[in-house]
Amino acid sequence: MALFAETEILTFLFNQFFEYLSIMKCRRRTSIAPNHVTLQRALSKLGFCSRSQATVVIQEGHVSVNGVICTNPQQWIDLVADTIKVDGAKVVRSPYRYVLFYKPVNIITTASDEHGRKTIYEVLPPEYRNLRPVGRLDKDTAGLLLLTNDTQLAETITNPDSHIEKVYEVETYEPLTRKHFQILRNGIEIRIDGKNYYVVPRKISVITPSKFLVTIDEGKNRQVRRMVHAIGATVKMLTRIAIGSLQLGAMNPGDYRELLRDDLLKAIGMNYIYSSGGMCAKYCK
Repeated sequence: MALFAETEILTFLFNQFFEYLSIMKCRRRTSIAPNHVTLQRALSKLGFCSRSQATVVIQEGHVSVNGVICTNPQQWIDLVADTIKVDGAKVVRSPYRYVLFYKPVNIITTASDEHGRKTIYEVLPPEYRNLRPVGRLDKDTAGLLLLTNDTQLAETITNPDSHIEKVYEVETYEPLTRKHFQILRNGIEIRIDGKNYYVVPRKISVITPSKFLVTIDEGKNRQVRRMVHAIGATVKMLTRIAIGSLQLGAMNPGDYRELLRDDLLKAIGMNYIYSSGGMCAKYCK
């Protein structure tokens, strides 16, 4: 019995050792340089898929680095020196793309939905399948949504420290009074996931007693809806009409147009040059 237990332990140790050797061969480098990212993040940064999708693809054994299958999403790799393949097909670089999309209501801002609800990718052309939304608009919110495979810029735009202004047109079921609008202008406390946050909009512009524009420079979950709810009103229609100086203009729900990188950077006040050189990756067979 003791001999059997010792054999089991030795077998386990050997398996752990060989797994370690495989990881080390796949890894090749241990220092964290600018080009060193996890394999999961690499597939996302290269525009192949989202990080959550990358985790599944990696764990199922579809991804190799330098000819060695890697099943650890947190494996460190070198984006420049290492060769990444998915099912034998090399992931190579291609230019960044930027799309301004007028998202309609009742559309989900995701690649797929377990409840079978319609997603933005069922409205957009197939060529935009590898682009990821910059932030989200919930199902009941319409308006301006950016999509790109430039993950670095996307993360910068969504970072609260960037303070990029977003303008929403709000229509409520109830007419609001001057007091309501003053409360909103002064700032109001909202509750998200059990925590209280004090939020102050950059600007409130009244159109009618039941319609107004609100400008914010942060993006807490359902922030505008929660602000309206906090003053005792209910949102009837919510549309994001601008991000920075980008506007929907004469676009209709479902419309989209491509943007030049320099124009986008200028519109959001980030007209500086990225070290990545404006290149990302796509899946090439």
